[in-house]
Amino acid sequence: MKIKFKLISLLLASVTLCTAFTACSAQFDGGLESNESYSDFNSGSDNIMENNDNNKNPQKGTENNSEEKATEKIPSDAFLLFQDGKYTVKAIMPDRPTDIENTVYAKLRSKIKSKTKTTLETNTDFLKTGENHSTTEPEILIGLTNYNESKNIYSDISHGTYGIKFSGKKLIFYFSTLEEGLELVDTFISAIKSNKDKAFWISKSFSVSKNLPFKLETIPNYPTATTSYNCYDDTTMLLAKSTNLNNFNSYCNTLISNGFVEYSKRDDVNGNYFRTYTKGTMALTVYFSKRNNTVRIISGPLTDIPQKDTTSFSETNKTPSVTLLNQGTKSDGSQQGSGLGILFHLPNGKFIIYDGGYVANDGLYKKLKELADNTEIIIAAWIVSHPHADHQDAFDAFLKNHAKDIEIETVMYNYTTLHDQYGDSATIRNSINTYLDGKTTVIKPHTGQIYKFGSSTVEILFTIEDMIPDQPSDPINNSSMIVRVTVSGKSVILLGDALKETAKILTDTYGSYLKADMVQLAHHGSWPGTETLYSNINASVVLWPSNADNAKNRYKASDHASLRKAISIAKDVYLASEGTVTVTLPYTIQNNKDAFLKRMGLK
Repeated sequence: MKIKFKLISLLLASVTLCTAFTACSAQFDGGLESNESYSDFNSGSDNIMENNDNNKNPQKGTENNSEEKATEKIPSDAFLLFQDGKYTVKAIMPDRPTDIENTVYAKLRSKIKSKTKTTLETNTDFLKTGENHSTTEPEILIGLTNYNESKNIYSDISHGTYGIKFSGKKLIFYFSTLEEGLELVDTFISAIKSNKDKAFWISKSFSVSKNLPFKLETIPNYPTATTSYNCYDDTTMLLAKSTNLNNFNSYCNTLISNGFVEYSKRDDVNGNYFRTYTKGTMALTVYFSKRNNTVRIISGPLTDIPQKDTTSFSETNKTPSVTLLNQGTKSDGSQQGSGLGILFHLPNGKFIIYDGGYVANDGLYKKLKELADNTEIIIAAWIVSHPHADHQDAFDAFLKNHAKDIEIETVMYNYTTLHDQYGDSATIRNSINTYLDGKTTVIKPHTGQIYKFGSSTVEILFTIEDMIPDQPSDPINNSSMIVRVTVSGKSVILLGDALKETAKILTDTYGSYLKADMVQLAHHGSWPGTETLYSNINASVVLWPSNADNAKNRYKASDHASLRKAISIAKDVYLASEGTVTVTLPYTIQNNKDAFLKRMGLK
């Protein structure tokens, strides 16, 4: 018994001693809480060498382990970032950074902290009178600082060029857009190397140099300063702020003198000017917006511009129409809460689809068959407003089930990854590549363009490019592509899920030019735009993509004045959950609003 007691006492003493030693070691090493945290230092490292002597001779005493264990030497060409939890380099920001520079810095600091467990120290480029920046201190310069090293690089780069470059003791991040800056941060973080001594570095030979698609150096410089933005899907935009119509017209003349050919021209659309130019394989959309005196210059492929009418067209469909689709029911039998699908049957017998709705909704194909009346189903254009499931997902589901039964001539959408929050176009493109035969044209429309389908037209009133570089409060809904479809002389404005910010852009840009016969109530009636927007549209017919319960609650809500404004102007209201409704164009007013409100218990 005494032997057992002494043995237990010895074990307890050993445990106590080990615990104390571990705590002291953790404190000495900078507060590491566990071996797991320690192992994080080595994640992503490229050249970590470990000595295996202990494995070869396990009898060696532990007191010699630290001496026997080899450590990796820091290369002679290393740009040392941190060692032993202390910084050896600072990050320098402009004293008055742009929102983009500030966001890129915050992301860099966060990712460095995550990888190294060390906080990057930061200073600004502010100088007092008589001071100069050190040329010998190692520093990371983020964006356009007032350091000569930054200014020299920014003065040499062309439109759409971004990267990371050493200049003496300075490592410069140069970029114009948030997407570029965030991409550079990820590339930089992946290049950081470390060793077991908790030293972190990158090679002084490290550099990054990238270009946006459709290299913008082939485009003449605008008369005033511009910023470049990668709008994805092979499009790039230059944005000129605080410019004027004289500069715009001068630039258009410069384009022509540089070999660009004027393809289309729309002048004084409520004070806005839209031009399209072509050169080689490039299409250039250039437009002046009066609301904020900006000019946007968007380069992209020739396939993105409207085709000119070169042949006559036959229009034999006697009953063109517009259809608001019922979004169907959930698996439990209840009505879908939202979802948007609007279908146009054109005088030439073809169809235009705006969104489509949920995956589960197969009413779209049934309606197409009914309207086509045993003739071939040809979809002239499928327009997808934005990447939310209740708008986009029907596209993929429809192709899986019916690609062999129909033909789709064009698919139109405009997505971007502005502020790193937008969905991409991969789902749509994958569906096209998987299910269609390669004859479908994919188009990324731009504001001001008008696409013709026989006598019917689709006018692009807004894309997310109009909001760049501002940060919308609800980025995906506010990215909805807004169009006006005109069939048989009657116009329908489709607002997608536009909210107040998009509504303000529309009203400030177009005013009463927005007048239309019908309007799709934005965002299913939930905070749908503004009262001014619906006053300008002044539509006699409201198409409301919602179920009855949501419609009632939203109509009664005190903060839904814009919804009530749209209804007050209208004479006819159609609610999706009351059943798919098809109205023939040109449309005769039915004066059904009072009956609708009574049926809903709202009057």
